[in-house]
Amino acid sequence: MFAKLTMITTDAHIPFIYLGCEGNENRFETLSECQISCDKYGTKLKKKIEAVPIPKCEGGVRAAFDSQSRVLTCSTDDNNCPDGHKCVNGHCCPANKDIVCKVQSDSGKYVFQQNHTQRYFYKALAGNCVVFSYFGALGNANNFETYEECINYCKNA
Repeated sequence: MFAKLTMITTDAHIPFIYLGCEGNENRFETLSECQISCDKYGTKLKKKIEAVPIPKCEGGVRAAFDSQSRVLTCSTDDNNCPDGHKCVNGHCCPANKDIVCKVQSDSGKYVFQQNHTQRYFYKALAGNCVVFSYFGALGNANNFETYEECINYCKNA
């Protein structure tokens, strides 16, 4: 294992342990190497994933979004929602509870800093909602802000 530095979406030089496999060129031996290489590019080096509030559907479930965390919009006339979703108030919402309650938790990705938020997901095998860490972007619809939202939505799934 090798200690490396990188400029991630925070535009900060963050130390990490590089295990020596795959990765990209955004890793440096010293802080000065990182600063020289990365600072000249500023925010152009990596596209930031903006944390956007995801609208909620019935029961506190998050509306569908794409791989860039952009909310999928629709109209009832064309219903261009992904499979298993329906258009509700201009957003693509899960058409049934199985799409939400029977998938595993997904912590998502970090957005600007490496912080996480406590969320709840429905664990079908346990028949209950369980705490997990959510990192601010992406993930899936089995992601509730409160235990009550989670259990009320999924208890009969």
